[in-house]
Amino acid sequence: MLIDIGYSVIDKEVKVIEDPQTGEKIKKANLDIEFALHVLTSMEAWDEAVFFTGDSDFACLMWHLRTHGKEVVAVSARGSVSTEVRNAANRFVDLRQLRRSLEKKKGS
Repeated sequence: MLIDIGYSVIDKEVKVIEDPQTGEKIKKANLDIEFALHVLTSMEAWDEAVFFTGDSDFACLMWHLRTHGKEVVAVSARGSVSTEVRNAANRFVDLRQLRRSLEKKKGS
């Protein structure tokens, strides 16, 4: 697993909220603020951050990291990544291309 090879992995239980009017159950992760805080408070311990997101909410954090000499990689599907994230990252990796590189072929 990623932790075994030195990566920090952050996860959070999904919160389920029930809409009082419709009874519909809505899943929310709300990890953005916790993630940003962890990144900012631990940034002296690493050189590169890999963001698996295309969400423009993270562009400001990415720019901040770059101004502090950090390498920022954004991984997302080309059609799902915001222009802000593509501009803020040092490097963009198309998730579809990554899949082609990593996916085990039948019969291999």
